[in-house]
Amino acid sequence: MSNFYMRGDGVGFDNLFESDEGGPQVWGFWRDGGSTALRYAPLSAGSKGPDVGHFDANGTDLSWIWAAKGTVSYTNPMGDIGSYDGPYADCFTDRWYPARANNHLWLKWNRNGTWSIGLSTRNYTSLVARSGGGGIGYMYPDGKEVAAGNWAQQPRADFGDSYTISVTMEQHENGRWWIPRPASPTTWQWQPGAPGNWLNSTWATASGLGNDMPCNQDRTFEMVCDLSTQDGNWVYRDPNASLRIYNRGWMRVIVKRNGNVVLNFRYLFCMVNTYQDLDIIVPEGGSSGGGGGGGGGGGGGCVATDMWMDDRRQAMHIAVDDWVDGVAYNPDELVLRQVRANKVMPQPCYRMVTESDISIVASDSTPMTMRDGSSKLFGPEMLGEEVFVDDRGELRWERVKSMDYVGIRDVVLFNVNDQCYMAGEQRGRRISTHNATDVKQIQ
Repeated sequence: MSNFYMRGDGVGFDNLFESDEGGPQVWGFWRDGGSTALRYAPLSAGSKGPDVGHFDANGTDLSWIWAAKGTVSYTNPMGDIGSYDGPYADCFTDRWYPARANNHLWLKWNRNGTWSIGLSTRNYTSLVARSGGGGIGYMYPDGKEVAAGNWAQQPRADFGDSYTISVTMEQHENGRWWIPRPASPTTWQWQPGAPGNWLNSTWATASGLGNDMPCNQDRTFEMVCDLSTQDGNWVYRDPNASLRIYNRGWMRVIVKRNGNVVLNFRYLFCMVNTYQDLDIIVPEGGSSGGGGGGGGGGGGGCVATDMWMDDRRQAMHIAVDDWVDGVAYNPDELVLRQVRANKVMPQPCYRMVTESDISIVASDSTPMTMRDGSSKLFGPEMLGEEVFVDDRGELRWERVKSMDYVGIRDVVLFNVNDQCYMAGEQRGRRISTHNATDVKQIQ
């Protein structure tokens, strides 16, 4: 053993220096006192520890050559990562049975020091035009890589052999996102928990999780959102309903080298499947109402926590019963609105920028009130549309010049009595978005 060499207090080299068989050797120091040279990580890869009282041929203490134990990672820093199946799989047929769609979303952690996020979406029914919409579900049956990177500073085939990974679920929520009868498709509601006993048993699951698993092989951590019905069960066939199921949350990822934590981050995921009756569904992004005191909108209304609500307060600072700047239309003006409920949650988000560079970050389920009183969701379909802005006191309608996906962000889901409110990335330059339509969905 390399503990044949010790510091004056009896602590052996294996407990003083970071093990690395590819590290530099020092002539005269051998493993087990034999002919195999000792090797530890170079000082450049970590930090110096206390002097050990052993020296190389030039009289340099070995603590200036080898890195102290627990100070080496060889990994790139990693913040939270995430993805969601924006191109979700749609099931829509003229009958509920045997419609089926499934989505798989995975994080792959590779032995060679790379990682990737991928998804696959599959619709098992015929792709037919939905009533009045003419749209079809997205299909990536063979999978599609949506993000990738290196967790190793210098990837190589056996890089992971000195590392372990722990992946545990910290926040996991699943359930249905549906239109309650007799409401319209502008009143989606989140309802955590099982949608009913008619779904298959793998509709919201995760696999591959575990603690201190060796990284000497490629590992995959997969989420499944699989929707299919049981034969002859018509429980949710509703002339005013369209059903979505979701599987969302985040995992804690901890990577260790020689027992020391070198990476600690979250993997956030959000998956949605849609199950629709061809005969009754309103086209995606459509509206059955709006205008007046704030317009119609879906079950969203989430702006990023760091958006400015006014010159002093960001969204994260707004409490229930606080007053914020709201919007009334026809005539267009700012009015005070009281916050009835709020909740912070991770959501997939876009950044909207108007022609005069007024910008806002919000979730893709946020409704936007149009000039004609209709509504659209906060996503690519808003490109070129007009939105209501407050430019340091000047109120006007202005076109959107860009919509860019910015990943999973923490957002605040507000309710201001089913009305619109102002927020933006810059103080004094804000954009109107619609709030959550139902207090129950954010409690």
